[in-house]
Amino acid sequence: MSPPVPPPIRLSGPPPFWSNPVPMWIFEQGSLRFLDVNEAAVESYGWSRDEFLRMTIRDIRSPAEAERLDRWRAVQPRHDTMSGPWVHRDAHGRERMVEINAAPVIFEDRAAILVSVLDRSAEYDAHAAVLAREAELRERAEMLRLAMAAGGVGTFRRDLVAGTVEVSDEARAVHGSPLPANPMLMGDWLRHMVPEDRACVEETVVAALARRAQGVTVDYRLRDPDTGEIRHMEARADYQYAADGTPLTAIGVIINVSARKAAEKALTESEQRYRSVVETAADGIVIADAQGRIVAANGATLRMFGYASLAEILGCDIALLMPPADVWRQAGFVAAQRPGALPRVLGLEGRAMVARRRDGSQFPVELSIGSFTSDGQAHLTGIIRDVSERRRAEAALAESDMRLRLTHEAAGIGIWEIDLIRGVTRLAPDTARLYGLPPDHPLEFPREHWQRIVHPDDAPRAKWQAHEKDGPFAPFDVTFRVPQRDGSLRWLQGIGRAIPGPDGGPARILGVNFDVTDRRMLEERLRESEERLRLTVEATGEGMWDVHIPSGRATFTAAFAAMLGYALSEIEQDVSFWERRVHPEDMPEVRRQLDEHLRGATSAYVSEHRLRHRDGHWIWVLDRGRVVEREADWRPVRMLGTLQDITARKALETALADGEARIRAILEAVPLAVVKIGPDGAISATNAAAAALIGDEPRLLDRLTPEDRTAWQAAHARVCAGETVQWEVDLAGRDGERHRVEASGVPFPLAGGGTGHLAVLRDVTAMREAEARLRGLEAEAMRASRLGAMGAMAAGLAHELNQPLGAMMNYTGAAAMLAGRVGVAEEERARLAGLLEKASAQALRASGIVRRLRDFIGRADREVTTLRVTDLFEEVRTEALQRGHAEIGLSVTPPGLQVFGDAVQLRQVVANLLSNAIEAAPPGSVPRVFMSAHRGDGGEGVEIVVRDSGPGIPPEVRRRLFEPVVSSKPEGMGIGLAMCRAIVEAHGGRIWAASEALGTGAAFHVMVPDEERALLGSLEHSAS
Repeated sequence: MSPPVPPPIRLSGPPPFWSNPVPMWIFEQGSLRFLDVNEAAVESYGWSRDEFLRMTIRDIRSPAEAERLDRWRAVQPRHDTMSGPWVHRDAHGRERMVEINAAPVIFEDRAAILVSVLDRSAEYDAHAAVLAREAELRERAEMLRLAMAAGGVGTFRRDLVAGTVEVSDEARAVHGSPLPANPMLMGDWLRHMVPEDRACVEETVVAALARRAQGVTVDYRLRDPDTGEIRHMEARADYQYAADGTPLTAIGVIINVSARKAAEKALTESEQRYRSVVETAADGIVIADAQGRIVAANGATLRMFGYASLAEILGCDIALLMPPADVWRQAGFVAAQRPGALPRVLGLEGRAMVARRRDGSQFPVELSIGSFTSDGQAHLTGIIRDVSERRRAEAALAESDMRLRLTHEAAGIGIWEIDLIRGVTRLAPDTARLYGLPPDHPLEFPREHWQRIVHPDDAPRAKWQAHEKDGPFAPFDVTFRVPQRDGSLRWLQGIGRAIPGPDGGPARILGVNFDVTDRRMLEERLRESEERLRLTVEATGEGMWDVHIPSGRATFTAAFAAMLGYALSEIEQDVSFWERRVHPEDMPEVRRQLDEHLRGATSAYVSEHRLRHRDGHWIWVLDRGRVVEREADWRPVRMLGTLQDITARKALETALADGEARIRAILEAVPLAVVKIGPDGAISATNAAAAALIGDEPRLLDRLTPEDRTAWQAAHARVCAGETVQWEVDLAGRDGERHRVEASGVPFPLAGGGTGHLAVLRDVTAMREAEARLRGLEAEAMRASRLGAMGAMAAGLAHELNQPLGAMMNYTGAAAMLAGRVGVAEEERARLAGLLEKASAQALRASGIVRRLRDFIGRADREVTTLRVTDLFEEVRTEALQRGHAEIGLSVTPPGLQVFGDAVQLRQVVANLLSNAIEAAPPGSVPRVFMSAHRGDGGEGVEIVVRDSGPGIPPEVRRRLFEPVVSSKPEGMGIGLAMCRAIVEAHGGRIWAASEALGTGAAFHVMVPDEERALLGSLEHSAS
């Protein structure tokens, strides 16, 4: 049983969020109308507070999330809190991915929702930065190994003939251990060198002398004999040779490069941490060039799309990752995502994008794309998240606008001297080049001029001054900037010492400069790398851990601690803190996965398990990590990873499983047969009703009669193309009987991509047999209705037939009298012919009345069906226009409006009304008729109106218009409208005429049913 839901919080007084920097608002639970907003929401979304209070929650939601908002409203009356991602729009129409936290409250005595909003766009920025960083570091890996000249600098002179070496005091200080007096043997100089480095140095020097090299540079290590400290050194030497090629001397400098080596080591460790975060990320990260070709991707991308190695997709068009139907989008991505454009988020819930795996299968993804420029070349970045398991929008918007640049080479060294007595500065040519001086600049110049070469901000501290504590002869070391002719700045380190003059005071200052620009940039990038790593972890909301495996010492981030309900200061920085909180049931599997990775059996450690929260409940986490440092014997030393809270996803998976079980139970309980069919026509699943109807037949097609198979295949293809189709077929059941089945085909997405066919079958055999019997009864009922109308027509018919017959007798009598006269004139013969012609016309009229009466009474079989009103109107209009010129307008609302009945009889009614309307037009004018159809008031049925442009209907005629042998036309027989009334009433409808005044035309209205049961009910009533 779920715990009781807490009641909503009652807010009194001003809302407690005015000063909160996070956007917050309160909206009414029923109407979704905003009741109050804080200043942060106004500033973030761009609407004023008054504008907000005239809006509802729907106004800031993406239109694609309307259905999801309705689902959320349906569960909100339970008063439980909720959180989750949404897509919001601001006043400028821009969309953003946000995380909301909502709780029910009572505000101003109204049920309301209190909402806080967190913008999660930074998550995508962080992911894109990780990707850009990885690519940059891979491109510049070689440059990271270039050591920077740092620390002290000393000089030496080696006599290659005598085998001795002389070193300066600075070189002795750099060396760091007691040395004999000059000159000394080379062995004394090198005895503290690490043995393996000594052998390498000697080999390098011998090889350089053998080829008569002008100079050589070697790196080696010195070990302090007292402390054991290791210092990294760099030696550069120029050689002098005799005329016969014999090496004579070597003159050079020694530089302490320990600081450079330390920076390289720190950067390498940062690289490992940074790469570990990218490679253990659950999202795929892809970089493409301006032409849409893939240039980089992380391991998650390869796993997500089913590729074994990066080589398989490098250089391929990004359309490789898209379904064929979506390839056209690729050109739009490349064109729209120009450098500097705002990033875009695609595939939020309700409108997810689809990606294609290597095997051709498709799956839904969320895609965040951005752009950046590197070395003048535009690139696209994409962060891809597989949402097939979670079905919800999480992180959205990705952009990287920064590429790290390492553009400088190893430092050079320059020598300088300041003559304090003369007040001049002398530079070596290499030093002048370091300072960026033009070639014609003098190498000796006044001392004050040197301060103009240095950056103004650095000139005061770069100027030599006697040390207050250690005296004027103490060495000094200063770092400063020198502007270059191209506008750039170069960082130089100056090291020097004062030389005493004859009076014992400082007379000269000798020193060296070396370029430390790369070292300074390396240190800055190290700081940036650490900061980016921190921002990446914070932006993704994941906790980070760093474990020293032999000791168990750990470093957990604040996000890691907060995930478990602690402050960082409250947790132990030890792996045991984590171990004690793993669920006992999950620990064996966690241990197995962890041990496999520590042994090297897996490329990464990935585990989903439960951890105990501070308040006692369990949360689900996704734990990912990788060993980043091992001993020479492969024993793991250090492991780095991240922790992500997936409790919401696990709850969603559980709810999905429960929902599927409920759906299966419902399907098994319904009496309709439900069959799941694949694109190839094979049956993959059935419910109990379907099994009873068709048995275990593998293909539904095999149960159909031969004449219905073609129609079934066409309908199956339409359903798999995305349509919903209904039709009827004859099917051989498992009982051996032939069944008439009404089938409804509904498309549904397949898990591996494509569309399947869900067929719902209803056995209508008994119903169709009943309909056939009902049609017979309906025909009998129609005939009985006609016979009933004849009773009313018979009385009038005798009177009407007497009129033309009496006229005939008068005309023929007069003709006989004229014929009996002798000497009939020509004029009389003409009168005789006219009388005989009129007698003939009256006879024809009487014949027509009798013929129509016979047709009306006669029995005929009827076919009851659904008829589109538009088709009915078009048919009768075409026939009418073939008989003569007329203007006939049509209007059917809605266009698909249908009626149900006998198509022949309903057509006869509309054709008769249209013919009467055309004949009602004044002589010599063009008949104008307008036919319309719409749904009747109160859902009564379909109302058809035929309006003419004639003189109208006199009131005395209108009252008896539908009685037999009553007509408003001089030559009318009065049978057509009586037949129309009989047909309409037999269909359960009614007919009437309207005419506002004479001269304004007339309108005939027909109301007929639009549903089968309405017609059947009227027929049953008529039959009874």
